[in-house]
Amino acid sequence: MHILFRVQLLIMFSFIGSQLLAVGCVSGDCINGFGIYENGNKERYKGTWKTGRANGLGEFIDKDGGIYTGQWRMGEMTGSGEYRYANGNIYNGHFLNYKPHGFGAFKFTNGDYYKGNYHHGVKQGQGLYFRNNGDKYEGHWKAGKKDGKGIYYYLNGNKYIGVFKNGVKNGHGTFYWKKGGTYKGSFLAGSFSGKGTRNYANGNRYYGAYKNGARNGQGEVFFKNGDYFKGNFANNKRAGQGEFKWSDGGVYKGQFYLNMFHGIAIRTYANGEVYKGSFRNNQRNGTGTFLSNDGKSYFGEWKNNQKHGEGICVVNSRKKIQCYWEEDVLIWHKTL
Repeated sequence: MHILFRVQLLIMFSFIGSQLLAVGCVSGDCINGFGIYENGNKERYKGTWKTGRANGLGEFIDKDGGIYTGQWRMGEMTGSGEYRYANGNIYNGHFLNYKPHGFGAFKFTNGDYYKGNYHHGVKQGQGLYFRNNGDKYEGHWKAGKKDGKGIYYYLNGNKYIGVFKNGVKNGHGTFYWKKGGTYKGSFLAGSFSGKGTRNYANGNRYYGAYKNGARNGQGEVFFKNGDYFKGNFANNKRAGQGEFKWSDGGVYKGQFYLNMFHGIAIRTYANGEVYKGSFRNNQRNGTGTFLSNDGKSYFGEWKNNQKHGEGICVVNSRKKIQCYWEEDVLIWHKTL
């Protein structure tokens, strides 16, 4: 579409592929005045001329049927104007050498709408973009993409304020949920990634590592009710080594899996009793030792938090008894 409108010896020429086509002024004064010019590519200009070049106000119809109405400068589409493209898109604003350049507004056929700065045909600088799904972005652009500081408003009421790069959230920012809660920290490729703080609507708070939008790595959770966890996460769930503290003074220190107590651990209860041994699915399962606060103890097999199987019971601090249990019921015993 870069056609330089000028007249030479009253006959004009334009290259299309490898062909040289004769073109000309079909009406009026195409030297210094008002005239209509058509070329062999079925393009048409109607407007003012100066020294054989389109200059001033004019209308241009491109080969696809798109129409530009606006300013020209020495044969180039430069200045303020409106371009109604053949595909239905509409741009209204400033042009430089046939391309949007400076401030303008672009309306897309799919319902999207952009209002802001352009640089040689691409969005660059400050701009406001409305998506047809109701989302909105307000901020900086670079090479046609969201880049730099900006605010993204979601139709559902959520909001992001922070840094973008290559069109996605990247860098430091804050995400706000309409129903309450925030995430403040690092983003990578559009997702929570790196160190961040998540305040939940229910009053709980997490601080620690994120990867691919989920809690991954070391972190801490401060619960509204006073409970506390510190340890490792995998895909938003407690996994690996960690320590859970209840507000009543109880503590679990050991291994986790899928958010559950699972593996070898020490569980100290609020009343001072202690269990050391194996957990599975949040319960004492496997081999372990239970120390009660009255001096008694049991070392042996457990199933679903109940003594189940053979073990050693210690009573009166010294007396040891070999014992056998089924679902916390003593079946038989003998003194050792």
